[in-house]
Amino acid sequence: MRRSSRRGAIILGGIVGALVAVGATWTATSRGTAGPDLALAAPADSPAATADSPADAQLLIQNVRVAPASDSARLVAKFDVAWSSTVFPGFRECTFRALNAKGVEVGRFTDLIAALSPTEDLSVSVPVSRAAVSVGATCGPRLDIGNPYAYQFTTPTVETETDSLTGAEDIAVTTFDATWQGEGLPGAVDCTFTYLDSSGATVVQDRATFYALTGSVTRAEHRFQSPAFTEAPPASVLVECAPFAGDGGPTP
Repeated sequence: MRRSSRRGAIILGGIVGALVAVGATWTATSRGTAGPDLALAAPADSPAATADSPADAQLLIQNVRVAPASDSARLVAKFDVAWSSTVFPGFRECTFRALNAKGVEVGRFTDLIAALSPTEDLSVSVPVSRAAVSVGATCGPRLDIGNPYAYQFTTPTVETETDSLTGAEDIAVTTFDATWQGEGLPGAVDCTFTYLDSSGATVVQDRATFYALTGSVTRAEHRFQSPAFTEAPPASVLVECAPFAGDGGPTP
């Protein structure tokens, strides 16, 4: 399941909900050109070790409530995800516990959760052995703590595609391989794509957030559409990435 808000996305059950690609992939293309035209910004330290990413930034599961369910063997828990600060709180394992009228646990469900911005009205299904009347949730420590907190991007290609509706050749498709360089669970990085023409001049820029829960991905793809490509097709693309810090801010 995936829900997103603004530039954000949420991950549940190991299903990648990425702005860039499902399953974690990207791309850059220009008339079949390929070569060493992808660059990665200098690796940054683990987010927990930098001034801009305090170790106490927390992922908050709020407003947890029971929703109607058609299956008596499962409880549907609705909830919101918030941040304790303006800093991205990372990827965490969260457990939902279903309780009966006497406060006894009758079921639980554990999932990997990350939200690239505060997100509302999400849901999970909790298996229960008996009727449940309430549900609570707790989350563990941050798991994406790699140092360097970075991916290595290799074998990029850039091509352009034609918009089937307008007939304009204004879609840039960037393809590359990505491998997580740090320890622990792979994290999220914020990347700037700078598209260059055949003379090396900048045509246009785009931003996207990337993560690959498996740690590596082959032939990832990023698509970006701009009218600027009709006059100056991209011959190469420069990609610079840094640890995703977040811009959603705390939820009141």
